[in-house]
Amino acid sequence: MILRALQRVKRSLIRQEPGALEVRGRPRRGPWVSFRYSFRSIVAERDQAHVVVRERRLQDGRLESEDFEGTIDRHSAPEVLEAVQRALEERARTLFDSLAGWLLPAKRPDDDE
Repeated sequence: MILRALQRVKRSLIRQEPGALEVRGRPRRGPWVSFRYSFRSIVAERDQAHVVVRERRLQDGRLESEDFEGTIDRHSAPEVLEAVQRALEERARTLFDSLAGWLLPAKRPDDDE
């Protein structure tokens, strides 16, 4: 390895008139961090089901929160639970389908044997 000394070239300063340069602010970018926290609970007691929902999210530099508590008739609770289960299954299916391309080997045309 050959080491060479660097020489600094000295230059004269260029004089500018005051106000000749336009100073612009940095373009505003979106926040570099955001998150979402969600809690949902359904507890069945006697003839009613108690529902608790809490959500927190930080987006665009603002913290937003939502809270909800209530009761529903126990006879309609199974419908709510089925809807939640279907939504969860659909999200899981979407996640696994997107990961399948990375985890499973690609099928080749000559693999049909």
